[in-house]
Amino acid sequence: MSIVRLLARPMIGAIYVIQGAKQFRDPAMIAPAAKEFDDKYGGVVRKATSALPESHESQARIYAGVHMVAGAGLATGTFPRLSATALAATMIPTTLVGHAFWQEEDESARQQQKVHFLKNLSITGGLLLAAVDTEGKPGLTWRTRNAKRGAKRSAASARRQAKLSSRAAKSEVSARTHEATSKARRLLPG
Repeated sequence: MSIVRLLARPMIGAIYVIQGAKQFRDPAMIAPAAKEFDDKYGGVVRKATSALPESHESQARIYAGVHMVAGAGLATGTFPRLSATALAATMIPTTLVGHAFWQEEDESARQQQKVHFLKNLSITGGLLLAAVDTEGKPGLTWRTRNAKRGAKRSAASARRQAKLSSRAAKSEVSARTHEATSKARRLLPG
């Protein structure tokens, strides 16, 4: 692992672990945001999955739990790509509900929310980069494609070998048949 990854992952993951633990212990602090998200987008989410609980405190705890687990995973390098993807996904409701600057009437509040919105957008960009970082190793797509090519080459090689073996066996049978026929003709009175 490079020194950049060694430093950057804990730097990104720490806020999620710390805030996630705080929110998990006291879900009431973000339950209003969960309610607002549920009111605006819950119907869409419920159409996609029935796993979203009705209780806003339960939703807040799930959200906080994802932050703690994925933040720790990213910080320690345990499933960093999956962890970064999960964290990036949680940034969508956070940003849409928590920093909807377009709904602010006051110009000062609008500017402040816009800064937070753009900050979250930047963090999401960093998480997306972490989600696709293969650390110089081939990604799953490349490995799958390469395995498929290898399997095709092996199958083609096996077919060629089978054809060669079949031809050799056919030649052997033909030669033995010819030899047996010749022997039989010699032995039969003529």
